[in-house]
Amino acid sequence: MEISAARSWFGSRWIPTARSSGLAAAGGFAAAGLGCYVPDIPLAFALAGLVPAAIARSPARRFAIALGWHAAPMLPAAVGLWHLGGTGITAGLLAAWWVLTALAFAWLNTGIAIALSLMIPWHIGSVVLAAGDLWPGAGNGGLALMILVFAALSAQPGGSGRWRRLWLLIVLAMAAASVGSAWQLHVPARPSGFTEVRAWPRPALTTAAHDRSRMAALERITGDILVLGENVVHRSEPSAIDRWCEFAARQGSLLYVGVLEPDGTRSTIHALDLEHCVPRPVYERTIGLPGVTGGWRIGQGDIEAVLLDDRRFHWTICFETFTPLAWLLKPGKRGAIVAVIANDRWVRPVPVAVMREKVGRSMARLWGMAPVFATTDRTVSMRKSPVNVSRDRQ
Repeated sequence: MEISAARSWFGSRWIPTARSSGLAAAGGFAAAGLGCYVPDIPLAFALAGLVPAAIARSPARRFAIALGWHAAPMLPAAVGLWHLGGTGITAGLLAAWWVLTALAFAWLNTGIAIALSLMIPWHIGSVVLAAGDLWPGAGNGGLALMILVFAALSAQPGGSGRWRRLWLLIVLAMAAASVGSAWQLHVPARPSGFTEVRAWPRPALTTAAHDRSRMAALERITGDILVLGENVVHRSEPSAIDRWCEFAARQGSLLYVGVLEPDGTRSTIHALDLEHCVPRPVYERTIGLPGVTGGWRIGQGDIEAVLLDDRRFHWTICFETFTPLAWLLKPGKRGAIVAVIANDRWVRPVPVAVMREKVGRSMARLWGMAPVFATTDRTVSMRKSPVNVSRDRQ
């Protein structure tokens, strides 16, 4: 009898429950993955994967959906950690954060869980990153609206019957309308005079040879300003800055170039002055991913305020593009230009560049900014028209 009862319990309850939870997690991962990594699908599509978590009644079901959903945006951090030789401690912290995030979505109102995630600088894959797709130009109000919508979805009426069915119809209608609207969104035009150009350096064994290869790829590009990607220059190599100063002088261009500082944790943007070629930082990455792209400290952000034809120039570097707090900390966002700087070789084959471009455009659209993208080995942003560049010390 006991053996029969045990078989009955495992056969009729545990296996179907595990199967349904696995399917729920897979569905959340699939929706988030499509929204994050498939170029022709809007970022807002990923939100469809969290709607079931918001309306599900079972904490176990909500946990499974949230666990699967958050696995997609956390994937680049996990791969980057692996390639960069992260320690077991940082791997454990990443796994713990993944599980704790899913638990928060399982036991709390979804809107409250999203609001709490905004308070953590290093949270990965915040739902509000898609707010610009749904409510362009709404600014901080778009973030609040995203939280309120999911809070309302979670606060569904109790009981069953026609009220619950009506609520589910409303949810489905809202989800369909939001995703349909996002699908029709336009890609914002780049700032006037800026063009993104592919420049592929040849493989090289030494830092000097790599720099010369990159310079050769850039020589065909002319412009008043060249914006290069993250960590193009390594300050630990004494002559690297001198080589790039000479290149700026030959090109007759003002270079904004990503620099890895000697401590290995601080990424900065340096301006290479054309007259005396004295490099100086204009921006320090505000937020990095501890153990992967930086330490636990909060960076300085803007060091010099750069204005291009009276338009404020902002920066985001690598991981901080995915951090809503990094965007919130930028003053005077509306009407500004934002350069999204990255180096994605550490997360291959995950197409994080697709996700970064989607997030960068969504966040820029939310505050009415115009984005340009510069990566280490794929894209260079340049400006051809004469410009008036002024800088003010912060």
